[in-house]
Amino acid sequence: NLVRDCAVLIALGINDKGKREVLGVQVSLSEAEVYWREFLGDLQKRGMHGTKLIISDAHSSIKAARKAIMPGVAWQRYQLHLQQNAQAYVTKQSKKRVVAADIRAVFNAPSANEAKRQLDLLIDKYQDSMPKLTQWAEDNISEGLTVYSRLVLELLVRNIRRPFSKSKSDQANPTNCLRRIPVYLKVVMTQDQNLPCSILLQNVSKSWISCSLNKYFLL
Repeated sequence: NLVRDCAVLIALGINDKGKREVLGVQVSLSEAEVYWREFLGDLQKRGMHGTKLIISDAHSSIKAARKAIMPGVAWQRYQLHLQQNAQAYVTKQSKKRVVAADIRAVFNAPSANEAKRQLDLLIDKYQDSMPKLTQWAEDNISEGLTVYSRLVLELLVRNIRRPFSKSKSDQANPTNCLRRIPVYLKVVMTQDQNLPCSILLQNVSKSWISCSLNKYFLL
């Protein structure tokens, strides 16, 4: 009998009610990008839509497949994996739990600003005693904080959508739509200085705009 190594690709999802569901399982010859592309494409063919965030490990094949199949969906690295990876840079066994708690404080922060503050505290705390840990944290921890950007995107879209939904002239005029959106973005950013500057890639909803534009805005 021939025994061959295989990879089992699994996708779990959280629906709008906060319930976890198994979306798909596929046995493949490996975790190569071609198989992840096939897997993600199959999920879409089966009706998966409205995906807001993909969370996975930092496997290059998953990241490449996500960019190819779902380029408009944000990606976040597993926070648990980041926690585990950080332990390799902790030089004293007695400090492992303390460092884990400090990183957990970053991930459990209630806002993007607080997460950044906690990360800065972590870096300052270990800068002298564990410089490799602080360098690793600066280079990697941010990949586990994409969820804050998603909250920012939704806030921005809600603020943009509200005035456009009341303006019939803008709904009928693509030029006016494109001209006025940066104005509303500026207002939102001015009202909340905690909002980070990031790329906004958001579906244009027919419920608030009916003019003939491209499917996505990239700001």
